[in-house]
Amino acid sequence: MNELNIEESVALSTGTIVSTTVRHGLNPAGSIGVIYHTELDAGIFYASVLLGNGHDIGAFNQVEVETSLEVIGQKELDYTFQTAVQLQSDYATGVFRKIFEEYE
Repeated sequence: MNELNIEESVALSTGTIVSTTVRHGLNPAGSIGVIYHTELDAGIFYASVLLGNGHDIGAFNQVEVETSLEVIGQKELDYTFQTAVQLQSDYATGVFRKIFEEYE
């Protein structure tokens, strides 16, 4: 079984650009996303991902990151997650537009 490596996970931060390696709902493998929030909960690291089409595909633990996401870059993103509703509003008003521009 894979061990969780918290120290490696911490390298993933807000603004890390990822490509999905598997399908997530209606979103095909190869979809581009950005980590918009990270947290450590009960010793487990989680990274939350927003795709370029505005779909929030949830929080991934280290094992899920390793099997479902490929890191492809890093962008500056000064964002503090508040609620899912606020995240969608921020996406709609263009907060993440520059993050995804070069991947369109």
